[in-house]
Amino acid sequence: MLSVVAVVRTTDTLGPFAGTIEPRYKTDLGFRIFGRMVARFVDVGAVVTKGQELAALDPAVQALAVRSAEAAVANAEAQFANAEAEEARQRDLVQRNITPQAQFELIQRNRETAEANLTRARASLRKAKDLLSFTQLEADFDGVVTDRYAEPGQVLNAGQKVVTVARPEIREAVIAVPNELADILSHANDLHA
Repeated sequence: MLSVVAVVRTTDTLGPFAGTIEPRYKTDLGFRIFGRMVARFVDVGAVVTKGQELAALDPAVQALAVRSAEAAVANAEAQFANAEAEEARQRDLVQRNITPQAQFELIQRNRETAEANLTRARASLRKAKDLLSFTQLEADFDGVVTDRYAEPGQVLNAGQKVVTVARPEIREAVIAVPNELADILSHANDLHA
């Protein structure tokens, strides 16, 4: 007769397994616009703070657009000021029946058109300034640079990854285990719950 003595085991040795400690939260950062990257100010391992500039695109095209939009705003402001002054002058004349009402209404429409053109020019200037600001890539939060994907001189598409920034405060252990063992471990947790 064959027998085996049963022994209570409180622990099992399952390893060793390879694993890494990784941040729970990380973000790939890239520029919102197309352009040639002229600088990357950080490398892997750099500690960055929220708002810190990480990389830059060549701003020449966007800077020209801002100057052009500023000139358009100045032109629209001058046209609006002239139209407003003309309306003020003609208002007095129409009240004294020197200027016909139809001519005054035309002057009012000209002022309204000039005002609309000024509003459009100011909106174009805001958009041009936004595009200029998009030539600078800034950190969205305090963290650590964990990867880099682009080098100065490289032409980048909008949204193309430049760096990955991770939040260092919350980390996770990522361990590769065989599927069979993962199933056993998940059922063991159900038994102890």
